[in-house]
Amino acid sequence: MIDDTPTTIDSVHGNYAKGNILNADLTLTPCYIAKVGNFFAHGETLHDAMDSAVEKYEQNLPVEERIKRFNEQYPDRNKKIPAKELFNWHHVLTGSCLMGRKEFCRNRGLDYENGEFTVNEFIVITEDAYGGNVIKKLKDSQSIFA
Repeated sequence: MIDDTPTTIDSVHGNYAKGNILNADLTLTPCYIAKVGNFFAHGETLHDAMDSAVEKYEQNLPVEERIKRFNEQYPDRNKKIPAKELFNWHHVLTGSCLMGRKEFCRNRGLDYENGEFTVNEFIVITEDAYGGNVIKKLKDSQSIFA
């Protein structure tokens, strides 16, 4: 059982495996399995499995650790960063859902796929929205990394 899903494992390579999900009708669905820390995830591709495992791992880190990792990745708060990266980081930092993030951007005319923002702009745009308490902690952490 991996994540309460009956799973057979055909081969293991480090923190990755190839196997099958055992369906209720006893058919098999091929899958990949990835492990990050103590978190596992299935995926149709190895990349999908790894992305999901990383996401689970990051979502379970303490908020302070997530903020620390963000600040380490983006030490210059005035440098333009692809909006797509910040869009994904909002989820990591706050747990915001994909649909909610897309709606937020659409309602404000923000191009999360092709735009660019500084960390400071990202904070101003998001600090009063979903997960704002975490974004305000990120804002307050600025003096530590400035």
